[in-house]
Amino acid sequence: MSDQQGHQNIGKRPNIQREIARVRRDPLIRLFDHLGANDWEFISSDINRYRDAYSLYFLSLRRFMEGMSVVIRYMNGAHYKRKRGGRYAPYERMIAAKYREVAPYTEFDIINCLYMREFCLIA
Repeated sequence: MSDQQGHQNIGKRPNIQREIARVRRDPLIRLFDHLGANDWEFISSDINRYRDAYSLYFLSLRRFMEGMSVVIRYMNGAHYKRKRGGRYAPYERMIAAKYREVAPYTEFDIINCLYMREFCLIA
């Protein structure tokens, strides 16, 4: 038994675009189509609230995953240059600029993802 807590390492880096495309597909859409839930979209129902929540979950998860990609690239390279007082290369300058844009929102987005995941009861 290991002392490390949390999930097991998946062993490889996830493909961000593939994961975003996978999450974009709502797992319950076939069930709603089978039940004829589209016929009553103008009435507020549990199904409509679920769809709205899933849409917000997807938007938060997409922004979080794209932001985390930038944060990881910054932490693996440009962060150390800045820490040691070196000059950025053009690629590092571009990553640092993106990092400054997304860094304030990463914690907010992961909290939104976790909350919406519980709200949608997504497995």
